[in-house]
Amino acid sequence: TVHVTTADGTVWKNAQTGKDGETYRAAAFGNGRYVAVGSYGGDNIYAVSSDGVTWHPGKKEAKYVRYMRGLGFDPATKQFLGIGGDPGSVGSSKPFFVTTADGSAWSDFLEIPGKMIIRRLAFGNGLIVGVGDRGRRAASPDGGKTWRPTFFPDPRWPGLVYPANAGFRHGDRFVLSNLTPTRAGESAIYREVVEALGLHCSSISRRFEGEADLFPAAKYLIQTYGAI
Repeated sequence: TVHVTTADGTVWKNAQTGKDGETYRAAAFGNGRYVAVGSYGGDNIYAVSSDGVTWHPGKKEAKYVRYMRGLGFDPATKQFLGIGGDPGSVGSSKPFFVTTADGSAWSDFLEIPGKMIIRRLAFGNGLIVGVGDRGRRAASPDGGKTWRPTFFPDPRWPGLVYPANAGFRHGDRFVLSNLTPTRAGESAIYREVVEALGLHCSSISRRFEGEADLFPAAKYLIQTYGAI
């Protein structure tokens, strides 16, 4: 581990070394202090400095799976956000975030819905925007409490502006539509967004266009399909 500082991006000084095996992955500045995060053994490690020269280290247990992979400072909430997960796990990397105002007292781990972890953050226009593994993109309007998936517009599929055609949700399961051939390519994008919310996706063999073909009636769900 090496801590260095620079005033102009060219000349670096105040190098400080840590223990062998310590790895700091991200740093941010806010509330008059610098905060860096990383890992060592089965723990998260952090270091806090008010001048970039003298650093005060500490650790937060990770249990070998909840490592912080990124860090940012939210000017709206005046909080540092640490993000991470376990990218080596099968099926889901268990993404999470933690917060701190001073870099030393950290919140509990809070889950982020979805399978892939978020590694980098940006802040602006009242949003926290994150990107991560396998093209994951997500945004939070409330300081990280809730996250929604985002996706890029695709000129090949203009029908994406009608998300009610994506399918329907029942509990924690989402049944994807079986759209006409001219719109079939939308399904892969809908699946990406829905799975990022932590829902299980399934498909249907008959032609089905989402909420347009589904009518709730008391405790029943009535589905129409086929040609009229």
